[in-house]
Amino acid sequence: MSMTKIQKELLGALIGLARSVDGRGEVAKGESQEFSSGDSNGHRPDKATHEILLGGICAANPEKELREEEGKSWIVRVEAEKNRLNPDCAVCKGKCGRTDNYDLEEMETDEPSDRARKEQILAELFPMAEKLQQLRKETKEQNEELQGAVNFLYKALFAIGNYVGEKSLQSVVQEMNNLFVKLENVLK
Repeated sequence: MSMTKIQKELLGALIGLARSVDGRGEVAKGESQEFSSGDSNGHRPDKATHEILLGGICAANPEKELREEEGKSWIVRVEAEKNRLNPDCAVCKGKCGRTDNYDLEEMETDEPSDRARKEQILAELFPMAEKLQQLRKETKEQNEELQGAVNFLYKALFAIGNYVGEKSLQSVVQEMNNLFVKLENVLK
């Protein structure tokens, strides 16, 4: 998969967004919108966050052209959303790295099997985001399966940007394959 520099930077920012919410998606019924992660309080993603996430993933798709200025505009939106969800991190003087953007070049230092799984997740991430964006436009009411798939994108991006271990990466790949089948059935 060949990506331009701006596509990699945008994807790295989206991984930073997923990191900033610890790979969690929208809250389930009964859960708090706020959560504590280490020294920082954060807020869970909402509909606005999902729109930025899906739009950003679709814009970073290596199958499409992304102009430099458009990519930079997307990165600014992602950064603003990260700061909205984690306001303390935006002004923190003692950066811990939790909300940092990911440099995709770091995958080169991964174990070959981990890198292969991350590349597999990335390859499937783009068509999944495209399908989800299409379904969100077509479906006006909130759909639990659809929301679960959007929430999964945070988990998948988080797994790419953090060392989660071989078993966890394999679990993410398997979950992605299962979600793809469900999405295909919804589109029929």
